[in-house]
Amino acid sequence: MFSVGLWLTRSTVTSSGVVLGLLATAISVASLAQLGTIFGALTLRYRQVTAIFGFFNFAFQMLTGMFIPIQILPGPLQILGQSLPQTFGMDLLRHYVMGTKSIMPVEYEWILLFLQLVILAVIARLAVLYLEREAKEQGLHYI
Repeated sequence: MFSVGLWLTRSTVTSSGVVLGLLATAISVASLAQLGTIFGALTLRYRQVTAIFGFFNFAFQMLTGMFIPIQILPGPLQILGQSLPQTFGMDLLRHYVMGTKSIMPVEYEWILLFLQLVILAVIARLAVLYLEREAKEQGLHYI
């Protein structure tokens, strides 16, 4: 699939574009790892979080530009999609590799991508600290 993608984008792909696109993807993956830590802490603490996982699974597929460009979604859904960590990573990758128009100016997308990573890292750290405190007070019998 990667080879077919490269073949289809052979007129727009550049080595610097691939590097910048992969960097944006790596930052998105790091943000998703923080989100995974938050979900892991929620699962360990509350156990019944399948409804939340179902919503995020749908949101990640439909609201982040994974299948369709986010620009064609209605305004409120675009705002919701822009709050998800992989939206800007996918948009930047698409912009650098395929030469598409980005959601907003590229500099703002990079800033928001880094900001999302930092915010999710702080929330993940707080969630783990809370889980550790609860485990010390109550023990791990709820796992």
